[in-house]
Amino acid sequence: MRRSALLTLALALFAGACGSGPSLTDYAAELEALVTSHNVDMDANDDEIENGPATVESIRDYATTRMSLRNGFRTQLEAIEPPDEAADLHAAAVDAITALVAAEQELFDVANTSDDL
Repeated sequence: MRRSALLTLALALFAGACGSGPSLTDYAAELEALVTSHNVDMDANDDEIENGPATVESIRDYATTRMSLRNGFRTQLEAIEPPDEAADLHAAAVDAITALVAAEQELFDVANTSDDL
């Protein structure tokens, strides 16, 4: 679900911004590369927790890595300079990812302070 949501977001940004030259193509390619890289990293983190022992420490390590990946994704997304035609959609995407990261951060904070997961 995460992968499809991020890819859908990237494609929606591209589709909504279509109408001019190579800068839109470059922007879409940069978004696609970012989403693909993020998904590979998230999948590797998921595989690690799914294939290892479920301990409080392993869950905390998983959550710490997940938050680091999410924050890195958000930072990289914010750093992408969209073409004028995609600026509003890009800002909406950044806002959506920022809200997702904030929600995950709240869960992380609870998990990181609990002795009983």
